[in-house]
Amino acid sequence: MVDPEIKIRPYQPGDEHGLVDLFGRCFGREISLAHWQWKMKSCSADYENIWVAMDRNRYVGQYAGVPFDAWIRGRRRPAIATVDATVDPEMRRRGVQTRMVNHAHETWHRAGVYFAVGLPNEQYPATALGWVPLFPLRWQLRILRPESVLARRLGIKSLARLTPVGAFSRHLMRRVQADQDISVQEVHEAHHDFDVIANDARRPEAIQLVRGSTWVDRRYLRCPSADYHILLAKRGDDPVGYAVYSLRGSTPVQATMTEVVTKSNDQAAYFTLAIDVERRCLETRADMIRTLSVPGTLNYQRLSHCGFLPGRGAFMLQYVPLQPEMQAIRSLEHWHFEGGDFDVV
Repeated sequence: MVDPEIKIRPYQPGDEHGLVDLFGRCFGREISLAHWQWKMKSCSADYENIWVAMDRNRYVGQYAGVPFDAWIRGRRRPAIATVDATVDPEMRRRGVQTRMVNHAHETWHRAGVYFAVGLPNEQYPATALGWVPLFPLRWQLRILRPESVLARRLGIKSLARLTPVGAFSRHLMRRVQADQDISVQEVHEAHHDFDVIANDARRPEAIQLVRGSTWVDRRYLRCPSADYHILLAKRGDDPVGYAVYSLRGSTPVQATMTEVVTKSNDQAAYFTLAIDVERRCLETRADMIRTLSVPGTLNYQRLSHCGFLPGRGAFMLQYVPLQPEMQAIRSLEHWHFEGGDFDVV
């Protein structure tokens, strides 16, 4: 049922105040205005990336995307990652979402955007709105302190004192070692080294986000609402990879590894970075590290070698082909996305 009283229009300056309030009504948690501005308007594009539904003067819907550049089989092309598709609970089943999506996708198609990509949840009618399922981004967990995890879950505090058992288990589960010829340090600015790493990590046959210093600066360093840590790996003077992880909470600290970027054939750099993330998270008293990866991929296998186990839950990566040449690209080997490419970690 389409409600003609509800108007769909592009974003206008000042809408962010009403849209922040709408987010709280839809998701049951608050975000700051600074977070909304960073997420929605820190990437410039020559087309509108946010569509708004209005019921008179009340904000009742938002469909938005974050513009980015993607490598599509060696060519740099515009794409968009959708986020926060929201409809006021009182306004659902009235055609609001369908109208916003249709307006947005038609605008993005005319603007030359090649595809939209996202992680629609199970309540979102993705298939009916043109979304094509690709593959799952599944949680993997590296248990750092099994004794603490068991103590908390079983309610037996004395188990937390079995730290030698936890250390032995941690060692047993990890089947790789760090490369002593590779140095790792935390950095606080995005410089040319990240462009070198991103260029080396490109896969000519793949569809993947354009990384580099601009990406690292916007996605992590400028984020106003998360504690991201960026590690740079070098072999001598040559940058060979970087990793990003985040920390939140205190009892226990919750650690998330959002991405590890290296050349596809430099597994020593990958393992060294993952092990260094583990060491730093141990120092913060984190019980485990979680990350997202795609089963069957090289990253998933490498994480398994680092001691990561399959976790519960996954997000289904889906896309909307907005240009004809994107219609038939659905095989796993053609897509290379990580959890950090989206707003879930």
